[in-house]
Amino acid sequence: MKKILILFCLIISISSLRCQDIHWSQILQNETFFNPAQIGLNSNIIRLYTSAKLQWYSVTKPYQTYLLSTDGQILRRQPYMDKLSGNLIVFREFAGDASYGTTSIALGLSYFKGLEGRYFHIISLGLQGWYNFRSFDFNKLYFGDQYNGDVFDPTLQTNEQYIDEKLSYFTATIGIAYQLYFSNEQFLEINYALANIGNANISNSNGSRFILSLNHRSSIRYYNEKLLKRNYLDAMLYYSYQKPFWELIPILKIMKPIEKNNSIKSIGGFIGDRINDAIIVGFAIDGRDWQGQISYDINTSSLNKASYGRGGFELSIYKYFNPPKIEKNKYKILCPIF
Repeated sequence: MKKILILFCLIISISSLRCQDIHWSQILQNETFFNPAQIGLNSNIIRLYTSAKLQWYSVTKPYQTYLLSTDGQILRRQPYMDKLSGNLIVFREFAGDASYGTTSIALGLSYFKGLEGRYFHIISLGLQGWYNFRSFDFNKLYFGDQYNGDVFDPTLQTNEQYIDEKLSYFTATIGIAYQLYFSNEQFLEINYALANIGNANISNSNGSRFILSLNHRSSIRYYNEKLLKRNYLDAMLYYSYQKPFWELIPILKIMKPIEKNNSIKSIGGFIGDRINDAIIVGFAIDGRDWQGQISYDINTSSLNKASYGRGGFELSIYKYFNPPKIEKNKYKILCPIF
């Protein structure tokens, strides 16, 4: 166990990497946003997830990001150990005086198959289609040629021109996930996803093109419910590359079971590091049919002077919907998903 903790500390200490800003820090929770192969890859019939992030309060209109997601099974064939699932995501981000931002709606499908052997294996494939609508309010912007010598006068004509204050474009995300279950309480997971497929032009300016770069996302995750004296351990190393930026996020979550409580299952916390950008600290609580997390990004990047050291808060809530549990002994399968 000491070797695992030492290795994790060494990973966090890396500071030479450059990374781009991302919207979410709670990467252990927001799985279907990062990889559509995670759609339905759980033991619940329906799962509802909502998240919000507020950051950079030093600017007049700080960055705000909101997400609402639901996923669930469409068809499950327990004898064949496979399942078809779908999801819906509604996403909104905006910032600045002109409320420049993007509203996105995604529909996704995933199919995964379980394979028994010495251990239990799952292979999952997923696809999401995204409709993205980007806009800003041109009338709320002031330009240099609107300065009358004393103040900015919004009634003065400006020579600044934009072809579109609003534009829409389509993208797609594909992904694959592999899970290896050593037992009901322990698994290893490997993910890869490719986002922003579609060669979308996201420039508002007349005659110019700005092609949205592909985003390569990969992660490796280890989960164990009994490694630390019955405390739940959940660790992930997440890597993303979107030309020319890349990022690396190691994160570790530890939860302590609450045995004598009917409404709360476990409580704990997590810590991570978006290398060369922010330290992530958070608190988590798991109920019988819900989860809640709150985290804060401590800004460590070279932009902390502009942000006055202020980071960002992120809040997320999971809600599960399942029928009354019925014990079945016909199919004794190792994986708790089935």
